[in-house]
Amino acid sequence: MKVILTGATGQIGSEVLTQLISHPSITRIIVLQRRELPPSAPSSTKINVVIHKDFLSYSPEILKEFEGAEACIWAQGGVPWKFPTVEIAKEVNITYPLTFCQAVVPFLQEAMATEGKKFKMVYVSGYWAERYQEKKLRMFSDGRKIKGEIENKLLEFKHSSQNSKVFEPIFARVGGVIPPGSKVIEFIGTITSPLNPAIRNDEFAAALIDLVIIESGKGMEIGVVEGGEGEGVVEHEVMKRRGREILDVGRMRGV
Repeated sequence: MKVILTGATGQIGSEVLTQLISHPSITRIIVLQRRELPPSAPSSTKINVVIHKDFLSYSPEILKEFEGAEACIWAQGGVPWKFPTVEIAKEVNITYPLTFCQAVVPFLQEAMATEGKKFKMVYVSGYWAERYQEKKLRMFSDGRKIKGEIENKLLEFKHSSQNSKVFEPIFARVGGVIPPGSKVIEFIGTITSPLNPAIRNDEFAAALIDLVIIESGKGMEIGVVEGGEGEGVVEHEVMKRRGREILDVGRMRGV
């Protein structure tokens, strides 16, 4: 399987890249980013780094690199306070992934339809994502509504024209992601779990890849009620449980 990955130099994306390399079902990894991977990044003959300076447009040359791709794990973005302004946060978290889908899905549409497949867009969302944009929120309003808005827009795109036959957006709604070896952060995560549950980075990456690999409607529970609040959503506990199962099996096999 050929997979596209964004955010490969971030905490989540770098772990996803590492696990994609070792996954037997993954034959090609298109790493889409603005610059070459750093020397510290994992390397493999599976990887093809596509340098893309402008995430607001996709040239025919860039789209050509995506031929044969069946899925994308979108790990690019982050919480609003990591950006200079809320508007920039919205551009990166909403406009970038939406523009990507608007360019890539039509490009791959014929191939997907011929093979009877759907292009999967696995988006790293948030535990408290809020799709109802008019709702008044007491905490983290910008971040929650940004994640909710991109979920809305990707679902609107899915249900427009004939896209529902060839496109499937999936939203991984998790809380805090704990980096490897961070015992203190992991301990804090157990304390704050009632408000913002935590998941280990390696568990999250394993579950994200599984969403790409599994056949639609099988394996992890994905919200399927069209137009419902949970459409396309995979909840935190589901991701955590599945990630642990995958890693435990790998350890038993010595992987």
